[in-house]
Formats: sequence, structure tokens, C-alpha cells
Amino acid sequence: MKKILITIMAALAVAVSLVACSGGADDTKLSGSTDTILTNLLTTAKIEIAMPEQAPATEDNASGTLGISAEQFKSYVVEATVSSSLMMTSAHQVTLAKTKTAADATELAKLIAAEFDSTKWVCVMPDRSVVVTSGTYVLLVVSTNEYVDAVLKAFEDAAGTTANLNTFYTKS
Repeated sequence: MKKILITIMAALAVAVSLVACSGGADDTKLSGSTDTILTNLLTTAKIEIAMPEQAPATEDNASGTLGISAEQFKSYVVEATVSSSLMMTSAHQVTLAKTKTAADATELAKLIAAEFDSTKWVCVMPDRSVVVTSGTYVLLVVSTNEYVDAVLKAFEDAAGTTANLNTFYTKS
């Protein structure tokens, strides 16, 4: 009787752990190029920024777009796109990066949170800087609270799941 009870409990523990692990941060509904995904996220967010520009993030501009070195960019990033305001009167930037693996996305998010300079605009400051992951994607949003919230909501809705939300800068 005890063996049967132990076997049933072990089976239940395995089943619970499988259910708890499904639908996690590795499971994302995102697909396609970072340029297309970012365009869709910003359209969904429905917030206007003065003179927006969207361009590839590369190892050459990795320091400004993600706060990482060119070597780190080559190690982690498969593709990335940055959207920013050409008017330096607003501190605004959204960067979406795709990594090789979900583990790489988690590590890249940690690097961004540790190294990105949210005060790079000098005369203006964002309200908040956040980084979040979904599967192999990493989203960095640096802007007003309203814009950060809208883009995060659009990302969560598009991805179906997010993990590791890190608010690493808040204007005091």
C-alpha cells in the first residue's frame, strides 16, 4: 500500500512540475524579424514620438542601443532593431533583440540592466528604463512611464508570455 501511495505521489509531483514549467518564458508567440515585430509593437502601443527613426542595432552601435560591447553583441545577438526619437528633446528608445537561445536572452537582459546608460540624453531623462524577455527576444524600453507601460503591454500581448521584467532606472 505504501509503495502504491509513494508511486502515485511521485507521478503527481512529476505532472505538477511539467504543468508548472509549460507556458514559461521559453514559449513565445513572437516570430519574424525584429524590425517587423518592433513596428507592430509600436503601432499597437499607439503613442506618438516626435520624429521617430527605426534602424538596425549592430555591433557598431551596440553601446548606445543596448549598453553592451561589440563583442557581447556578437556573442548574444542574432538580430536587433532600435526605434528612437531624432528630436533630442525627448529621452526615448525602444530596442528589440533576438538571441540564439532563451538562456542567452536572460543573460543579455542582465547585461543591459547593468550597463545601459539611461542618462545618455544629458539634458532630458526618461521616466523609466526596463528590460524584459520572451523566449529568445529581449525588449529594452526607455521613455516616459506612459510609453513604457504601453509598449510592455503590447509586447506581453504579442508574445503571450514574458519573464525577467527588470526596471533598472527610474527618474527621481
